[in-house]
Amino acid sequence: MSETGQHIVTSLNRHLVVGLLSILILVGGVGGWAAVEEIGGAVIAPGLIVVETKAKRIQHQEGGIVKEILVEGGDLVQAGDLVVKLDDTVVHANLSMITSESEELAAQEVRLIGERDGHAQLHYPSELEDRGRQEPAIASSLSNQRALHEARGSALQVRKGQLKEQISQLENHIRGLA
Repeated sequence: MSETGQHIVTSLNRHLVVGLLSILILVGGVGGWAAVEEIGGAVIAPGLIVVETKAKRIQHQEGGIVKEILVEGGDLVQAGDLVVKLDDTVVHANLSMITSESEELAAQEVRLIGERDGHAQLHYPSELEDRGRQEPAIASSLSNQRALHEARGSALQVRKGQLKEQISQLENHIRGLA
């Protein structure tokens, strides 16, 4: 490398070192001052919070179809005021499905308890029997559970008979070996 090139590199290195030291001294000085100096007071200024618009967006948590709007633009409403009515058709349909499913499960529970306890006949709660008289779907469910109970009871009796026959055969076999 020539003498001029070496002189340029040395000059650049010197300027770089001086620049870095200047930055280090500046940051260290300001940081040290900030760490030591106490702020003696605060600036107090008046303020005002303003709502952008008076119109507010409302939204139902679960959504739905608006059946009726009870207020108009510009009406003043208070917290708790009824502003819209939602269509309850879907809610009633869901309630009906869940109620039917609940009653079907109640009928199934009675059947399973009857099978477990060895009851010859099922005894449904009176309110379930009453609903069965009013609604064909529930009556059908009760009837199906009764039929299933009878079929499973018959199958159980057949299985008991088969097992008794096997026991008898095994006893005869044991006697024959003795």
